[in-house]
Amino acid sequence: SSVLGALKAGQIAALYRLKQTKMVILALWLCFVFSATSSADEHTVSICIDDWPPHIVNAGNERPGPMTRAANQIFKLAGHKTNVIWAPWQRCIENVKLGIWDTSLGWSKTPARLEHLLFSRPLTTSYHLFMSLKSSEFDWKEWVDLKGLRIGMTEAYSYGEAFEEHRSKGLFVTETAQTDSESLKNLLEGRVDVFPLNKDTAWSIAKKNLSQEEVTMLALHPRPLSKNRKTHVIFSRNKRGEVLMKDFEDAVAGLEESGEFSKMFEYLRH
Repeated sequence: SSVLGALKAGQIAALYRLKQTKMVILALWLCFVFSATSSADEHTVSICIDDWPPHIVNAGNERPGPMTRAANQIFKLAGHKTNVIWAPWQRCIENVKLGIWDTSLGWSKTPARLEHLLFSRPLTTSYHLFMSLKSSEFDWKEWVDLKGLRIGMTEAYSYGEAFEEHRSKGLFVTETAQTDSESLKNLLEGRVDVFPLNKDTAWSIAKKNLSQEEVTMLALHPRPLSKNRKTHVIFSRNKRGEVLMKDFEDAVAGLEESGEFSKMFEYLRH
């Protein structure tokens, strides 16, 4: 019985050693897989965007607009692959803040955003104009002219410090929609009196989302809500974000020296 017991003990010890060896091999394999995945992810930049014609166009094809193509080209030059993610703007900015996604395109600086995000050098400059129904004969010269109006807004957008200041004072009331197209429909249905749109995108958005008859009902006031506002690429405010932004900035600097950076945004000068 002692011999049998010794044999059983030896078998148990052998099985234990075999199990331990398998666990070590499994652990090493997992480390290799995670290391390879981490290495791949390190060089793949996730870019969150939403429809913003003519800069960014979600048309169900592989031509996502000139601003997206420019960003892809810049990151490629910096040695990174890109993964474009389509999501509402609010989700884009929140997930970049949290570090879930790396970047998003076309954002203006505000004090609140600067607390949580890194901003690249500007890509473009633009400003907002009020769109209204022609039948309303809307006009404005000073902010006081907007007193009592119902003004449409799009979620996650910034319309400048002056707009926010007068909104907080109750000069006018606002109605927030998730997208520009929803705000335009609110305008057509009389739920808002005016709606601010980026001057470069206003008619592109209207023509894409409305019928030709509806577009002819609209007017765009020439007076801007604010001076030219710069738009940037935003990055997560963390170590990875700092590295990616430096890579992006270095690549842009090289393109500016060659004149290629300016050519990327020629569409805005036509």
